[in-house]
Amino acid sequence: MFVVFFAVAEILVRVAVPGGRLLRLTQLDKVLAGSKREQFMSTIEDDAETFWRFALDVELPMDAEPFFGRISNDQGLREREHVVVPKPKDELRVLFLGDSCTFGYLLDESQTFVAMTEKRLRGRFPNRRIQCINAGVPGYTAFQCLRKLETEGFDYQPDVVVMQFGWNEKEVWDGRSDPEHYRALRACRPPGFLAASRLCQLLWTYAKWPEPSDDGSSRLSPAQFRHILQKIADTTSSKNVDFLLLVTGCRQNVAAQVLTPLQAEQLRFAKPRKWPGQGSAYVNAVTEFTRLTLQEKQPVETLLFDEAHPTLAYSEIIADALLKKLTAWIVAR
Repeated sequence: MFVVFFAVAEILVRVAVPGGRLLRLTQLDKVLAGSKREQFMSTIEDDAETFWRFALDVELPMDAEPFFGRISNDQGLREREHVVVPKPKDELRVLFLGDSCTFGYLLDESQTFVAMTEKRLRGRFPNRRIQCINAGVPGYTAFQCLRKLETEGFDYQPDVVVMQFGWNEKEVWDGRSDPEHYRALRACRPPGFLAASRLCQLLWTYAKWPEPSDDGSSRLSPAQFRHILQKIADTTSSKNVDFLLLVTGCRQNVAAQVLTPLQAEQLRFAKPRKWPGQGSAYVNAVTEFTRLTLQEKQPVETLLFDEAHPTLAYSEIIADALLKKLTAWIVAR
């Protein structure tokens, strides 16, 4: 009798309350504006570990805006081809994780600094097999990059991980940080086979989902940001994978002539960490950005589409800086 009652209740719940987006994805939908909102939301899907990820095999018309061309391959990466796993024994692999700057917002897949870094490295080392993998996803924080690395990134067997972030962490969505939201999400997940039941999902959420905070907490606090940087470093080290931080420029660097707090935190964290072959484990792409805009008076619009997204010209500058750092790394190997 109980089984019959449960089955009927499950059917009624599925009809009356169909499954919806995860809350974090719903919040992302609300903060997006303009023409990019509907287009971008059609390219992504729920993910219990990273809140959202790209749907598989997404290709948009080249005349679409602001997302166009190859958005994702059959693994949800911004790559045109499937990334072979396990990797060939003689291949050097660089995994890029980050937000929309890494993804290449307003750029074609071939114009991202990831793709241009790969092209430059192959030109510098024509006899080596080198692959750079673009796992950037718009809207991601350092927390989401860490979760993607831990749950998926190492599957691609990278030799080095390059991470770029620092623009979405300061956003305030519901007063709950990304780690807090993640813990709440896991606590509301029914155990075992019950997780497949829509009825159980609702019951667990109703019983265990915490009340929203009103303290105005951002998606990542400075302390959480520092903790995640260390966690990334520890995790990559445990896998014998090198970790390189990429810090890019923004309009505030020109307007206020200072680093943002998260830019400064990343450089402060990375400077003591030695990089094989050349200096510290970071690429400071802010230096060249400010030199061009402040000293040579180059218009910011030639380097940034908006507050922080690199144009093709700035992506080439970033790729040149990455080439120097990764060349030293390859030689040192």
